[in-house]
Amino acid sequence: GLSVSQVEGVVKTGGLKVRYIIPGDSTVFATERERVLTRYTIRNSERIITSSTWQNGLTGPIDLDFEIPRSGSITNILGVRLGIIGMSPGEIRSFVIPPDMGFTTGQFARDTLLIDFELTDILQ
Repeated sequence: GLSVSQVEGVVKTGGLKVRYIIPGDSTVFATERERVLTRYTIRNSERIITSSTWQNGLTGPIDLDFEIPRSGSITNILGVRLGIIGMSPGEIRSFVIPPDMGFTTGQFARDTLLIDFELTDILQ
């Protein structure tokens, strides 16, 4: 896995870093209004995996609607919601998410997060 210091990418709004790992295979791109199927792994700044769909092989719909809060969901991580925008199916990105754009409550609140994120499909 990658460490926080190894992800050198484009710095977006608020200090979010995005590294483009594998390009997507489509001309369809995710917006803040899409629902997507995804696989992801979330690590904290100590490289401890806090959640991973790759480990269990599952994909699930993630609603990127900024107006609908989802308690305990990856969509509550502002850095993820911003980082996904513009992705296309098959694309993999790594995000380094600063504490103020990460979890707001719970064990990993206010921690820098490293997230490997694969967008597998955009739902219509």
